[in-house]
Amino acid sequence: MEIFFLWFAGTLIILAGYLSYLWWRPDFPFIKNKKEKSGHFQVRLTILFLLFALVPAVPLIFLVSSLYTSSMEILLVPKIEKSLRLGLEAVKQQLEGRAHLFESATREDVLTPELLAKWQIDFCLIWRRDSVRAQLVSVVGANTAARQRGLGFGVDRIQEVWGQTGSEMHQVQNSDAGDSTAAPTHCRVWLPRHSANHQADENGKTDSLLQMSSKQIAEMAVISFPVEAALLTAKNELAEAARVYNTLALMKERLLQDKVLWSAAALSILFLSGFSVYVARRFSQNLSRPIEGLTATMGEVAGGNLHARADIPARDEIGVLVDSFNQMIEDLRTSGKN
Repeated sequence: MEIFFLWFAGTLIILAGYLSYLWWRPDFPFIKNKKEKSGHFQVRLTILFLLFALVPAVPLIFLVSSLYTSSMEILLVPKIEKSLRLGLEAVKQQLEGRAHLFESATREDVLTPELLAKWQIDFCLIWRRDSVRAQLVSVVGANTAARQRGLGFGVDRIQEVWGQTGSEMHQVQNSDAGDSTAAPTHCRVWLPRHSANHQADENGKTDSLLQMSSKQIAEMAVISFPVEAALLTAKNELAEAARVYNTLALMKERLLQDKVLWSAAALSILFLSGFSVYVARRFSQNLSRPIEGLTATMGEVAGGNLHARADIPARDEIGVLVDSFNQMIEDLRTSGKN
């Protein structure tokens, strides 16, 4: 806001200097080749144009800019960003917690398609890594198609996430090519697999995980399961809200911190002032030049030159006045001959 007032004050100072120059220096060459030159009329006309342009425009521009910045500050409060982040984290923890629960509950069991179907698990992979590289030691799917999907999680991918706990969404294509229903969304979770003597906490996460490096983890489990429609909808809405919020936050940072909005408002005032000065100058020239020309011709006639003629192109009332003045000179010349 300070930059707006600085620009506005600078604009007023420039306008005051320009108008003072016109008023105190009547020989300013906006009318050329004339003996009598005056800038008083242009000053008055310029002030009139500035009043008509700036008096309604400056409060309006200031009000719009203030409302916009206030609305940005009200909408983009830090608590909203924190709430969206916590909501997404809660959905992520709920999905990963399901995989942790399945892994801890079936750690000593033999994984079978029936067991996976009971837990509503699509597939489960067990990776083991030695000193050389990771190897897939077990792949179990709820059905043949699920087992094939599990094989799509290759060795390069598991090497990237080894020792970490994470998740990702992926679409499962329908096996029937003619099925037009939307492809279901599954959640794929990878997590370290520990021995039975590691006790899991109530969220299904092992409390020794933070104390182990990725090199100390010998096995990783990859578990995939379908995501409930309501949970998926909530996650997508939170993600979209977070995306919109981040976009608005970037706009706020750019507009407010970089003072782009107030600079644009100040420049609009400067442009409007310059445009008003230009229009006033053109308008005053169109009015004063015919009058100055007519005054010069009157001086010649007063000096006895009855052959003088006012050649001033004008089509309005000034043109009628010029024609009447030329006719008057013609009548004087005719009377002088008689």
